Amino acid sequence: MSNYTRDSLLEEIVAFANAEGGTLLIGVDETDDDPPQPKSLVPIPQPHDFADRLRKQAREKIDPTIPQLIARGITLEENAIEDKFLDRAMENQAGLVIVQVPKSRKAPHRLDSTGECHVRRQDRSEPMTMREIQDLVRNRDRGQEERNRRFEDRRENFRSEVVRTNNQSEAPDPATSVRHTLLPTSNNLYIEDLREVEWYLPSDDAVARIEGQKTEIAAPGSPRQVPQPIMGGVRYERSGLIKHQLTVTRDGLVEYVLIETGDRATSDRLYSEWFVGPLFSALMAAEKFRRLAGGPTVEYGLESEILRHPEASFQVVRLGSGGPTLQKANIQEHQTPVEFPRMSVGKRPEVNRILQARYRDLSNAAGVDPSAEGERNFQEADRGL
Repeated sequence: MSNYTRDSLLEEIVAFANAEGGTLLIGVDETDDDPPQPKSLVPIPQPHDFADRLRKQAREKIDPTIPQLIARGITLEENAIEDKFLDRAMENQAGLVIVQVPKSRKAPHRLDSTGECHVRRQDRSEPMTMREIQDLVRNRDRGQEERNRRFEDRRENFRSEVVRTNNQSEAPDPATSVRHTLLPTSNNLYIEDLREVEWYLPSDDAVARIEGQKTEIAAPGSPRQVPQPIMGGVRYERSGLIKHQLTVTRDGLVEYVLIETGDRATSDRLYSEWFVGPLFSALMAAEKFRRLAGGPTVEYGLESEILRHPEASFQVVRLGSGGPTLQKANIQEHQTPVEFPRMSVGKRPEVNRILQARYRDLSNAAGVDPSAEGERNFQEADRGL
């Protein structure tokens, strides 16, 4: 890849990221129409290697780095290639490269080699004016402020719901509750009618491999399978000794809440599955939402917390430690609520990383080194997606 070719492609990627995102198809000839139309395939050699090099160049040459950028090669079948390209294509396993660029929450981006910020306007990339750059920075900051406000609203709503549920319980024991909230970083995700989609994917479809053995990460019980309409979305809910709520709204918010009623015989314990299982279900719902909304590369922000009401110490039972000897670690009352670091959730393969990171955070909050147990290899199921 020459420097000219590299910079031309990276300029297009920057322009998409600074606008509404888009898809770049490399290996297709265009017509001279305005706007240009696809004309024919012009396969490029070793498309998988080309995609790898392009991703590396994007990380090194674009400032700041574009999150969730996807570049992948596709090897073409023989019958898809024109005769004049056939011999060379077959010899070099030629094909296409597809680059999916999200609308970036870190915009504006610039190309280091030119120092310019480009933006996509209709069918071409053009340098941004200083006024456009300033407006983009202001809009980005306003978007972050709005997300912070919504996270705060969900935090307050969760705590009010925990207090209300606990006050309604006849048992005086403290209740341990969990919240996972996912918010998209883009305002472009929207689905008008959520009722026809099965948003709840049971967490028992996921397992963790611990020392080669499969361990389900399912939370106890599950929300009912028929969602109830709420203002701006739908909610799956089930009440009992443990209350479950999975909420999905039309603008992409996904939230899973698990609330104990305080009258369980083991209410002094929080099993790790009850924290990780709902997180898996929430991540799968968010993945399905952005795919159906036409924004598979849109980034989500994740906020998680554990709340104990009234405040009291409780024990964390670590994943896969069931049986007569429970591996327990205390979280003291002065440490609650336990608020976990906010995380960025990217494309689907990151689910394993997110589950591992949150499980590590949970162990650390209890004063336990998760590395002493061996790394948890979380696996996810494809059913329902």
